[in-house]
Amino acid sequence: MIFIVLIGVSFILFGKQKNVKEDSKILDTIMNIIFVIIIACIFFPWLPGLLFYIFGFLALHVIPY
Repeated sequence: MIFIVLIGVSFILFGKQKNVKEDSKILDTIMNIIFVIIIACIFFPWLPGLLFYIFGFLALHVIPY
């Protein structure tokens, strides 16, 4: 579900970029970041879970004390 939303957002941004016909560095950077995240989630399915586990552990055990 999350991947479908990310892909939809990336297509919307691509469409806007093609319609505007301007070189937007910020939009390009956002697109590259989203693309890298999607590729990483496809090739390493355990990576989001590992990051979620690490940040959850930090949020529950390290930061409150």
